[in-house]
Amino acid sequence: MRHVGLQSGSTPATLVRFAQQLGSAGWPQLKAAFVADMGLGGDAYGARAQQLVGRAGRHGLAGEMFAVQRRNLQATRD
Repeated sequence: MRHVGLQSGSTPATLVRFAQQLGSAGWPQLKAAFVADMGLGGDAYGARAQQLVGRAGRHGLAGEMFAVQRRNLQATRD
């Protein structure tokens, strides 16, 4: 909250009132809603990391990443 307050020139009380105006109980609840909506929660990240570790061992993660980048480049040319 301090970082957002500094960046926006707002006080913590203003940010709490903003969160409440949006329907949250307070700043922590609003922050948690944004984190969940963006898929940045710890559980989701841990599961994705485990999946990547598994893929790296079986299929060569670097090769998979190059293939994705190649497809992206080809799509931008078309």
